[in-house]
Amino acid sequence: MPTAEDDIRALEALRPGRGPGAPPPATEPTAIQARWFRPRRGGNVAFVSAPLDVAGLPRPQRRILELLCADDYGESWGHRGLPPDIRSRRRLLGLDPPGVLEELAACAALGKGKHPRWRVLRVALDDYRRKHANDPERPPLQAWIAERFFDASPVVWLELWTEVKARSYHLSTGGDPLAAAAAAVSKADRAAWARRWAAEIERSPERNLRHWVGAAIVAALESHGEAAPAKLVRSLALRDAPPRAATRAPAPAVARGVYRFSGKKRFGLADVEQLDAASRRQFLLAAKKYGGKAFATPRAFFAREAKEQGTTIDGVGVVRWAIAPAAPRSEPRWEMWVFLVDNGTVFVRGTATLAGIAMFQGRFVAEDARGRVVKPGAAPSLERFARELQASLPRSLA
Repeated sequence: MPTAEDDIRALEALRPGRGPGAPPPATEPTAIQARWFRPRRGGNVAFVSAPLDVAGLPRPQRRILELLCADDYGESWGHRGLPPDIRSRRRLLGLDPPGVLEELAACAALGKGKHPRWRVLRVALDDYRRKHANDPERPPLQAWIAERFFDASPVVWLELWTEVKARSYHLSTGGDPLAAAAAAVSKADRAAWARRWAAEIERSPERNLRHWVGAAIVAALESHGEAAPAKLVRSLALRDAPPRAATRAPAPAVARGVYRFSGKKRFGLADVEQLDAASRRQFLLAAKKYGGKAFATPRAFFAREAKEQGTTIDGVGVVRWAIAPAAPRSEPRWEMWVFLVDNGTVFVRGTATLAGIAMFQGRFVAEDARGRVVKPGAAPSLERFARELQASLPRSLA
């Protein structure tokens, strides 16, 4: 059994951004993560309901955590009591300075005193979804939150919605208030905002930040006839290039658009209870993988999630997609249950047979029969399937 000092040395020797073509390290960061940071009760939102006390960690364990925050190492951090995204974990550890989401604000629903803004915003977003998810004439999100929870200056709102776009603390909205927030500030404020985030994107280990935020910033500026920072435009043009390509073996070729995602449907408890036996079995298996425990009935899962998320049973977000080869007239061959937007399990359609593919925080991975992520090169056909699904992903899941 490796010691903490062994794992620290292994992580210190590991170069961030090693890329898919680089030789595997002597010790996988995922194995180190699993040794020192166990899953906690609460599923993917354990970082909200059962957060890890980073201040109380022994010094060697804290050092391991800091090193694991140097890149997109490990899996399912939300299950381990820490924010799923790297940037939020780094701010929590004090490796990066706090931002608007770490500012304190009052919130009656969270109790007396003041709470980090991201927690207040999470409560507000959940409350809005619960009350207006199916309302065709729902009020504007920002104005609704400002009236009931907190208000802020236009510049701060713009920063808040950009952080949501960056998936900080696993925050998400049903719509996209970022464009309206960008329109509400001055040209000078938009320019400063773009420069600040261009620098953030350049230095952040969160490689998807270019895709999530960079493109949205460029689009917002272009809608006002304004130029985006040159470094941001360049980084977007190069976002698919593997880092340090000259010193690495090329990434495996991936055929894009090989699969088609369709039939997206949101499922509530009543919808799941009306499914056939195989589909209910699918749901319970997917819920077990997502929640980290077995559920006897769909109602047990929905009740637990409603309690963990501070919402009603009807407010729990569960979606099922059908997946088919992209060839014309191809029938769906797989089904994927998705929880909290970007965590899912793929099944052979019409059965409770696992396809060997799961999605964690928007990233497809190959798994073995026990639901463990396979080591690189251990299952080439499944790994290729995962890469091709990733390349075919619709915008609503990307």
